[in-house]
Amino acid sequence: MGFLGDLGKELGKAALKGAVEGLQKSMDQRNAQQRQADSMQFAANEQALQQAGESGDLGAIEELASSYFLQMDYSRADYWARKGARVNDSSCMWLLGEIAFAQGNFFEADQWFSRNISVNADVDSASELGFLYLNIQDNPNQPKDIEKAANLFQFALRQNNSHPEASYGLAVCMLQYENFDESLLKQLLQNATWSENAAIKDDARQFLQTMADNERAATTNNQQNNGGGCFITTAVCGSFGKADDCYELTAFRNFRDSWLVHQADGKNLIAEYYELAPKIVEKINSLADSTEVYKNIWRDYLSACLKFIEKGENLQCKKIYIDMVDTLKKNFLK
Repeated sequence: MGFLGDLGKELGKAALKGAVEGLQKSMDQRNAQQRQADSMQFAANEQALQQAGESGDLGAIEELASSYFLQMDYSRADYWARKGARVNDSSCMWLLGEIAFAQGNFFEADQWFSRNISVNADVDSASELGFLYLNIQDNPNQPKDIEKAANLFQFALRQNNSHPEASYGLAVCMLQYENFDESLLKQLLQNATWSENAAIKDDARQFLQTMADNERAATTNNQQNNGGGCFITTAVCGSFGKADDCYELTAFRNFRDSWLVHQADGKNLIAEYYELAPKIVEKINSLADSTEVYKNIWRDYLSACLKFIEKGENLQCKKIYIDMVDTLKKNFLK
């Protein structure tokens, strides 16, 4: 999971919990500001717009539907938006989805957004529907579906590869999984910083800052350890009287530097190891039976890792490596 590690998981949970709430709050604030700015002008033109709308003027219909929606007059907004939807107007179908969503009717919102995507390949509808499938509000009638949400955000990005909201949504989806492309995540978050939605912009900037901070910390750890840093394996081998450049340690370091670091989650695993391993070794060294503990670590984990490295089965070694660190963390860093 790149340099984010466990923090990435927590950020992912927070993003999944707060994304729609933040979007809704920001939308409400934006709507309130726009309502105040437009209300007087709309009131002066309302009658003329209604006459034009009843005559089939699509521009008037769109303005009426939008203005009533911003005033939270959903009944009249729905009336005019449905007139536009009869001729498959993209703006009106999007508004119908927004109206349904604002009233808590997720099923109808899904229908309107899906129709707009199908008929007009509407990017904003795909993005909004993606957030609906994330279902941050935990509506029992609308279960989460991260895969569907991700597919919708990807669809939107195929139409507009820098769409800020879709970029943010896909980044949120990626953070729900153990492994992801860190460079893609960074690009998506960078796109999201251009959003007009304050909640999205602020979250994206926070994610990027966190990633940068963790990357710097991992780099510092690498530099401080001068290419070594195999703390646990060094301690184990040292307990057997082996030198720092012995065959076993050289093999483990080569596995780390030539293969593990290039995996999607490799840098994160290494950074986590640099953080935890010295504390684990310090704790073991304080025990009266430390030598026996190191023998068990060799027997249960490292000897098998070495055999897989020798066979070129690095994935199997990685699995054992992860299990070893997790188990030692639980046993010695309580």
